[in-house]
Amino acid sequence: MRHSAVPEGSGFASLEEVATLFSYRPAVFAGWVHYISFDLLAGRYIVIDSQKHGIPHLAIVWTVPLTLLFGPAGLVCYMGVRSLWALICGRKEKDKSA
Repeated sequence: MRHSAVPEGSGFASLEEVATLFSYRPAVFAGWVHYISFDLLAGRYIVIDSQKHGIPHLAIVWTVPLTLLFGPAGLVCYMGVRSLWALICGRKEKDKSA
């Protein structure tokens, strides 16, 4: 079985090191799986959670593509929409998972 070493000069300390790391195919695959799974699960969470809180679809629909393209930025925007919706409607956030 052949073992490939991670390229010299790769790491997470700089953009150049990350670019070098992503020249290594197994690292590209691991990164892709991580990104796609986070984005899909976060998008699913946004849709389901907005339905639980009675937030209209049109109020959150823009956050889903934002999440799929930029990950955490879309999720943070959704949390802002959810908080704003609670303030506008005069509702207090309730934990519906209990």
